[in-house]
Amino acid sequence: MRAVHSAAIVTWCLAGHALPAWSQGVLARDSAGVAVRHYARTAAAPTRWRLGRTPILRIGGAGDTKSDFSGVRGVVRLKDGQVIVADGGALELRVFDARGRFLRAFGRRGTGPGELDGMSQVTRVGDTIVVSDFQGRVHAWTPDGTLRQSRGRMPVASLTTPVWMGQLGGRVDVFVGAPEMFQSWTGDEILTVPLVVRDSVGSSRTIASIPAFEVANVNGRQMPVYLGPAARMAINANDVCVAWSKEWLVTCYDANGKARWRTTRNVPLGSLADSDKEAFRENFRQGNRATPPDRREAIVRAFQFARNRPAISRIELSRSGELWIGEWVIAEELQLGQPGFTVPDRATIWSILGRDGAWLADVELPERFRLLEAGSDYVAGVIRDEDDVESVVVYHIVRGGQ
Repeated sequence: MRAVHSAAIVTWCLAGHALPAWSQGVLARDSAGVAVRHYARTAAAPTRWRLGRTPILRIGGAGDTKSDFSGVRGVVRLKDGQVIVADGGALELRVFDARGRFLRAFGRRGTGPGELDGMSQVTRVGDTIVVSDFQGRVHAWTPDGTLRQSRGRMPVASLTTPVWMGQLGGRVDVFVGAPEMFQSWTGDEILTVPLVVRDSVGSSRTIASIPAFEVANVNGRQMPVYLGPAARMAINANDVCVAWSKEWLVTCYDANGKARWRTTRNVPLGSLADSDKEAFRENFRQGNRATPPDRREAIVRAFQFARNRPAISRIELSRSGELWIGEWVIAEELQLGQPGFTVPDRATIWSILGRDGAWLADVELPERFRLLEAGSDYVAGVIRDEDDVESVVVYHIVRGGQ
């Protein structure tokens, strides 16, 4: 673990002078020449962005079956205002016009070309929509529903169990190695995994080793630490960004796998509350009701929890290349290592970093809203009402100074 973070350690000194209320961060270069910014605990965002009071588009709840959603996994907004919704319940992608009227659907449940066995990752490269399913297959469509590619699980020479995370431009795929969970205790509290890129002809190379999960020693075996730190990842056509949630640490790589910048913040970590732990236990019970009660409770009693809350929950790369970093909320911690797909039950604060890693702004997103895409002047996602009915919404962003 020390080796993973050695490049991120920045020696900085303020020579007795306090930081201003906000700053560009203490900027340095690590041994590899990567620009590193550190923000002290007293630092604050230089400006606040805000959302319009009401959505500029809302799709859902109209009684039309195509606007009834169940487990939205992704939202893509095109330049002409059309919106593509990846519905995890129906396992199809639905296209709506700029006024929210249904146009077409493509993709379906199955195991053939363009067919899905679940939705694992939903991303976009330009206007191409790329989806991986639970079998590790990857499918890509144009917005008119044309299937551009449909590939089976791809071998990666350096990885025993590759996990597809996204796609860069030029059909360069990004993988991580699946960590070995529930093995004999090795003495390492942090499991690290390789981050690998694979080009269109199948040649792969490791670009980094990243911390993935925290584990605990339980009777000589490593057990996952729930509600603890984990890796988060965001990928677009040009960037791969990786966050380690324990330390508010983010590193972004270019399409060639070279680290471009790294940003850290000194964020106070509160203790994990008993209510947080019980909420996680109850969610597990509800999701595993088919398991015999005695067995289910034995599993629950064996859960190991982190001492402190992580610093962040999720990261998202915007269409304009800015990185959005969301504060930690328990509702997004329902799957180990990957955000759950429920929505936060409260408003959340997101920090936005520029393409050079500098802190640009903070913005508050509304309660019961899950961010799925950010643009230069909008955010899109799913919102749930009091009856847990899902709607897809798009809000206009008002940037500071506008």
